[in-house]
Amino acid sequence: MDRAKSLLITKMSLTEPEAFRWIQKTSMDRRLSMREVSDTIIKQLS
Repeated sequence: MDRAKSLLITKMSLTEPEAFRWIQKTSMDRRLSMREVSDTIIKQLS
């Protein structure tokens, strides 16, 4: 999840807490684990 947070911080200009919250909220909204959301972020933003 740290790599996904780093990508969100860099690409979307979020702070570390905002990036964590974004992953957490997306996870809840899509009924996915935070790991699945993180993996998707890494695939799409790398």
